[in-house]
Amino acid sequence: MDGIVVVSDFIVLACAAYLLLINLKHLLWSSRTVYFLVFFALYVFPVFLDYLAGFQEHYHWGYYVVSRDSTTRVIYGVLLIIVMCSLTFINNRGSIDSFRDSLSKQNIRLNSKYSSLIYFFIVFPTIAVLLLMRNPEILYTFQWREFELFSDGGSYSTIERFVYFGIVCSVVILFDNKSSFWNIRRLFALLFLYINVCIQGKRAILFFAIIAILLVVVFQYITLRIQKKSTFLFTVVFMSLISIGAAYMIWSSIEVKIGRGYSETAEDMLYTSTRIDMFREDRIKMAIYSEQHPNKIKILDYKGQSLITDIVSIIPFNYISEPMGLSQGTYQVHFSMAMFGEKYNNNNPKANRNYMTCTIWAELISNFGIVIGSIFFIMLTLWFIKLTDKYPYPYNIFIITTYSLLNLFDFTYIVLFIELTWLFCYKYRKSTYNKAIVKS
Repeated sequence: MDGIVVVSDFIVLACAAYLLLINLKHLLWSSRTVYFLVFFALYVFPVFLDYLAGFQEHYHWGYYVVSRDSTTRVIYGVLLIIVMCSLTFINNRGSIDSFRDSLSKQNIRLNSKYSSLIYFFIVFPTIAVLLLMRNPEILYTFQWREFELFSDGGSYSTIERFVYFGIVCSVVILFDNKSSFWNIRRLFALLFLYINVCIQGKRAILFFAIIAILLVVVFQYITLRIQKKSTFLFTVVFMSLISIGAAYMIWSSIEVKIGRGYSETAEDMLYTSTRIDMFREDRIKMAIYSEQHPNKIKILDYKGQSLITDIVSIIPFNYISEPMGLSQGTYQVHFSMAMFGEKYNNNNPKANRNYMTCTIWAELISNFGIVIGSIFFIMLTLWFIKLTDKYPYPYNIFIITTYSLLNLFDFTYIVLFIELTWLFCYKYRKSTYNKAIVKS
């Protein structure tokens, strides 16, 4: 590896460690520390892994080419520092009062006015499976899609998208302090958390469920700190969840790869595939490389191409756009084809590969360029921070989970979750406005 890459990486590591300490110190200021941790886990921590556990030996053509380019790695390091500094220092005291005031008065309790709606979304995927799929085995067979045990045709693709919202709703009920520890509602939430994980049928959903639980636990921890209550239990729970969750995801990823025929002795391949599953740095690097060398790797045919698909995928526009063929192909499909060194098939879109999960940052880079795309990513993150500080529990959980999903999957895949989050926040804002009118 080039010396300049090593120097660049160690500068990134030093800056990351310093900025992480600053953010943890300012944990009670706003939700930006939680956002910083999400960004750190998905994009920065892999740089630490390179020197602690070893570099990846990529077997995907696109990733292999990109991993050999020193300029791409240096640019990626510079972007990491810029984003981390932006999340740490830009308007970092703007929402302290509203954030602290909101958490100081709350007890992580669910507003009963919307509890019925949350319960509906918890059980809806189960009802849909029973009525439309008519296969109850899906409800309790863990990772059935990984091992291709049942058919996932018909209405399944729509049902699957409701699962993510159902899982977050289950976690919200599970950690509702209004209930006693062994309350029936908590057991109900735990049961349907498992059912919804089974419905989705892949290991990625468990990773998402762990993230949702961690987000709620972090907000509980912040609330208790602000209210000057004991945080020992939540510290233990948080560290235990991180350890158990990380260990399980690594084990699960390796088991699935072995089940697909990978050799147990191929440690480099198993290590690389696990990192690809859990982190998102390779997507950003390939997007950066594509901008520099479009003659070698070209993700999109023109700027803004995948944004067209994003817009027409919004419900109810999708019911009009899909029959009319307005979609230009999702970013995930374009990215997957480019990763295999193939061109997008416009004549037969169904023949294209839809293989590699993506992230909103890579999509912004591909649509707007490295600089403008990264600026938009920073602006988007700061906007999410502002929204999270503005809304109380559980709306702030839905908002920050939406951001996490945008960094884990393609926009079109999670658009339903985004719309449902907007609906919940709209209802809250409307009810708050009506109360203000009545008081006046």
